[in-house]
Amino acid sequence: MEVTQHGQEAHGHDISARLNWLRAGVLGANDGIVSVAGLVVGVAGATQDRTAILTAGVAGVVAGALSMAGGEFVSVSTQRDTEKAMIELERWELETLPDHELAELALGLPDELKLSGKTGKVALREAFAADLPAEILARGKAGFGVPLGRWFREDLRELAADLLLGATATRRGLFRREGVAGLLDDHAAGRRDHGERIWALVMLELWLERYGDGDTSPAS
Repeated sequence: MEVTQHGQEAHGHDISARLNWLRAGVLGANDGIVSVAGLVVGVAGATQDRTAILTAGVAGVVAGALSMAGGEFVSVSTQRDTEKAMIELERWELETLPDHELAELALGLPDELKLSGKTGKVALREAFAADLPAEILARGKAGFGVPLGRWFREDLRELAADLLLGATATRRGLFRREGVAGLLDDHAAGRRDHGERIWALVMLELWLERYGDGDTSPAS
């Protein structure tokens, strides 16, 4: 696939170069005709000598052809070099800054490929339409569940106990220590699932330790 793409790119550049030369030739011919005609008319206005008029015309054609050919060659060559430089820059950005290039591509997509009615991510859905079942493509957003219950029975059990039953939380006195201890024991024993409650208490305690310990007296 890569070889085919490179071949197509090379073929495309060759056609582009030929079109540039053709454009340069047409523009040069038009300019040359006007310039030589103006030169011949000017000489004819000064003398009736046909030899002088013919010589001026031939000289104008040769000089104009050489001058315009050189100028157009430089112009076309510069354009070709600029195109090559831009292609190399684009290739470097794709290899070095793919996220930036992806963002540019996403921002440049037309609105109809981003949102169609109430359906979003139209381009993404179309890109994976052949690989995903229709019910998956048509399904709305779904959150990812977090195993809070298991975490606070296993990996985070000691962390929760240290935070919620520690000296700092006890001194703060916002919650009854025996009530929190019972909550943790019930959850650890599997009698009740208090995962979300423990999570809320842990987040509150962490926030208070960082931002609220300056004024955390329990309400009277």
